[in-house]
Amino acid sequence: MFENYFKIAIRNFLRQKVYSTINVAGLSVGLACSFLIFMWVRHELSYDQFHVEGDRIYRLMRNHHGKNKISTLSSIPAPSARLLQDRYPEVTETVLVTWNQPMLLTHDKQTFRESGQHAGPAFFKVFTFPIILGDPETAISEPNNIAISERLAEKYFGNDWRNTALGQTFVVNNSHRLVIYNDKSFKVTAVFQNMPENSTQRYDCILPMASYRSDKNWLERWTSNHLRLYVQLQKGVNLDVFNTKIQNMIKDNDDSVTSVAFLQPYQDIHLYSDYRNGKLVGGRIDYVQMFIVVAAFIILIASINFMNLSTARSTQRAQEIGIRKAVGANKSTLMGQFMGESLLMTLLAAILALVMVILILPGFSDLINQNLSANIFDARLILVFFGIALITGLLAGSYPAFYLSGFNPVIVLRGSFTPGSGTSQLRQVLVVFQFGLSILLIVGTLTVYEQITYMRNKN
Repeated sequence: MFENYFKIAIRNFLRQKVYSTINVAGLSVGLACSFLIFMWVRHELSYDQFHVEGDRIYRLMRNHHGKNKISTLSSIPAPSARLLQDRYPEVTETVLVTWNQPMLLTHDKQTFRESGQHAGPAFFKVFTFPIILGDPETAISEPNNIAISERLAEKYFGNDWRNTALGQTFVVNNSHRLVIYNDKSFKVTAVFQNMPENSTQRYDCILPMASYRSDKNWLERWTSNHLRLYVQLQKGVNLDVFNTKIQNMIKDNDDSVTSVAFLQPYQDIHLYSDYRNGKLVGGRIDYVQMFIVVAAFIILIASINFMNLSTARSTQRAQEIGIRKAVGANKSTLMGQFMGESLLMTLLAAILALVMVILILPGFSDLINQNLSANIFDARLILVFFGIALITGLLAGSYPAFYLSGFNPVIVLRGSFTPGSGTSQLRQVLVVFQFGLSILLIVGTLTVYEQITYMRNKN
């Protein structure tokens, strides 16, 4: 039976080349767009999820109470790290870090500008940035140590860097307003794996916090907010209860400070970073949710297009349906046939869409400034792709299957069958709805484009 249905489906595709081409092309473009959006959404949701104990890592934040508003800041006073670790048994590790700082690194007459930061000695213990060479416990424990990425190791020491990198010396020059290095030497004590694309922290060299703090006694004041602090808590600690404990930790050490401290989960930083008057109001998650809706709209438009084309061809298949019913085919059997044809067409569209995604992906990655190409052949991603295609096929084929399988065989075989007015009205409603969604997406796209153009060109 299924073999017969498959043959009929293939014959219908070949007999109606224009119709089949339009339907497959429409579905494939819709699926390709939704696939690309899904890949971007998946990438956004994966940020910072690779840390082994990421659910125990938090960032210390503070709500600064001004005259007219509350500002939420991630800059904190350096003594917070020692206080948290000494006073609260819930805290297992603290890591002070600076902001990203461009540095001039020189080795053997090679000088390049690199991105780096200073970090506390527990950095590689708290965060999962695997060490390839060296000891993570002592990688940045001394003031003159430096840990570099494998990208930098190969760049400066060649393909044999695994045998030569450790013990090499970099001369660092940095004119940042808070840290100035004039030909200061640092010894390579560790090489770590390149930080992933989906990491909020992405640096190629990490210097010791001890080097940064060596000549800055003013950092020890509770009114000095020039660093960031990451905290690792014990398993099972209730965040709300702990935040209540530490909320006055800064004010208790300096009466002039009006900041209220709290911890934010590290894995939420990328998506949830917008605060308004001291309250979390969203962040990039708003864009993720918006694009999920856009992807759903695109699939819906493609499905409506499929439905309209299928029901518009109903008169051409009426006689076939009438004969099948006359020889004993019931409604459920015919529905299975038409759903099978729909799923087969969707499968062809999904394969074509996957080819389109592979071809478009490099340009799309450049457009969004994210490297998505490495994930295209992930087995789970492929399964999700075809899962979306399956849902689309069921959605697109459901109404035509119900409609076509409900024809009266007596009326059809007499030759007096005409599509009902209800069907025509439904197609009109679907067309209006389809074009309404299309106009909404076009207007939204033009609005975003104009806003981005304005931001780029505004002085």
